[in-house]
Amino acid sequence: MTHDKVIELAREVAEVEGWLWLEPIRAIRFRRWWIIGPLRWEVVSNADRRGMNVHILIDDSSGRIIEKGFLSR
Repeated sequence: MTHDKVIELAREVAEVEGWLWLEPIRAIRFRRWWIIGPLRWEVVSNADRRGMNVHILIDDSSGRIIEKGFLSR
């Protein structure tokens, strides 16, 4: 998945859930160092601030949403 596609997917999830989507957005592709496994994307909205953050983990190969949440504070 591309950086832009991941952000688009995360924005759609936030919209469906009714969560506030604020800029700036941070999207990082990573693999957990203790697990030999798939690459994942971590997307966080309002990334420079505490609170009002959408946090979504996406599988890089399938585009499946692994985790999603909204941090209000």
